[in-house]
This record gives sequence, structure tokens and C-alpha cells, in this order.
Amino acid sequence: MSNYNIEKNNPNYVDGRSLKTYFCKKCHKKISNYQHKYCPICQVFNQEIKISKKILIKLYVLKTWSSVKIGEYLGYSKKPILRLLKKYNIHIRTRSENQSLKVGKKHPLWKGNILREYFRFNDNLKEKIRNRDNRECQMCFNKVKNLDVHHIDFNRKNISLKNLVTLCEQCHYELHRIRNDWKVECQK
Repeated sequence: MSNYNIEKNNPNYVDGRSLKTYFCKKCHKKISNYQHKYCPICQVFNQEIKISKKILIKLYVLKTWSSVKIGEYLGYSKKPILRLLKKYNIHIRTRSENQSLKVGKKHPLWKGNILREYFRFNDNLKEKIRNRDNRECQMCFNKVKNLDVHHIDFNRKNISLKNLVTLCEQCHYELHRIRNDWKVECQK
């Protein structure tokens, strides 16, 4: 029989703490280290976050950052930020409210005024080009119902009338296959 059941003879004995079981003060789960008051999960939730209400309002309300983005910026997870928002009585946005904030420049895929320029190339402009070209394909000269309007220089931003031409679907498809030849053909 070994003498390890006596505390002072146990090699793991340190100030009487190794044989004692310690429990989390919040969830009462068994924890291994006597130096901690909380288990790792509760420790995250009990973090003392020192973020002022003024900073939270600036980031969450004025800059419309998400709680995740604020957490990443300040070095915390999402949950403590949400708890602070509740504590300071700041309205927590719903998912749909967050989606409505992602419009225009605030949308993650925003690339300047490309959309605004693209929408000038609308059905009215296409109809104007089709009428100018007598509603016939300018390559095969067939009068077909479904006519496409093609950008001669393949640049969608260039919507000048000289750059647009009416083509049937077949010719339009072929044209994109032999793209480089068409540029030479049209510039003659």
C-alpha cells in the first residue's frame, strides 16, 4: 500500500489544492485549475469588457457595423458585444434590418457607379437602337422577333449610339465567339 493517499506524501500536492475539486461559480461544472473561478465557456461570458457607450454608438449606430465586426475590431467575440448593447439599451438590429443597410456604397460588392451607368442601358435605349436599325439583324439582315442589342467594342459602359448595333440571337452568339474579328470588321 502506498502512502499517496495522505496529502503531504502525494507528489501532486500543492498547498492542499490538488486533491480538492473546484467548480465553476456560474454553471457549477468541475474545473481542473484552482486559479480560475469559471470554466472556459463561462469565462468568455463573464469577460469584463471596457467599451464605453459612446464608442458602441459610434460603431454600431453611426457606422452601422455588425456586432461581429465590432468584436473583431476590438478583440472580442460577438456575444459580449451583444450583451453590452443590451446593457446600454441600444436597439439590436434584426437580420432584415442589417440587410437593408447593405445598399449602395455600404454593400460589400460595391464597385463605384458601375450600376448607375449600367442602368442607363435600359429597355428604352434598346428599343431606340432596334428602331434605328429597322428591326433587322445588321449581320444577316433577317427580321426576327427576338433581337439583341450588342456593344461593338464589348464595353458595357460605352452606351453611345455609335457603339450599339442590333443583332439576332444566332449572330450575337457567333459574334462573341469570333470577338476579335468583329472589332476589326466594325472599325472599317
